Amino acid sequence: MRKEYLSSTHDALDVVQEERELLATEIEAFEQFASTVNSLNPSTPNSTLQGSKTIVKQSNKTDICKIRGAYRESVMSVSHYKEEYGESLPVNLQAELGSEIAVAIMSDNPLTDRLQRMISSAAMQAQKKS
Repeated sequence: MRKEYLSSTHDALDVVQEERELLATEIEAFEQFASTVNSLNPSTPNSTLQGSKTIVKQSNKTDICKIRGAYRESVMSVSHYKEEYGESLPVNLQAELGSEIAVAIMSDNPLTDRLQRMISSAAMQAQKKS
């Protein structure tokens, strides 16, 4: 009986250790994502009036594309992502960073200073949840 108890305890400790390693990987991924977000230099949207429409120049939209790419390359690239989550980008963004941030990242709107701060803050909160 004692040997079985020790085996169960040993197995439980192995499971806990594995979970801690997965969480550390996720925390590191969110740190990498936040670092990329913080490295961007958002500018005032550069737009022109063309007829009755205001056109935002493409160069200001590329930062949002970079953010989506950074999220895929960091958070969604952890070794256990498919197995544990298997979610699409919009679904995982919403689960990890919240609806408002997910919508903003999935949009084609330019990155503003305010949005950059919101995304960075949400990434830091996601680290703490991990």
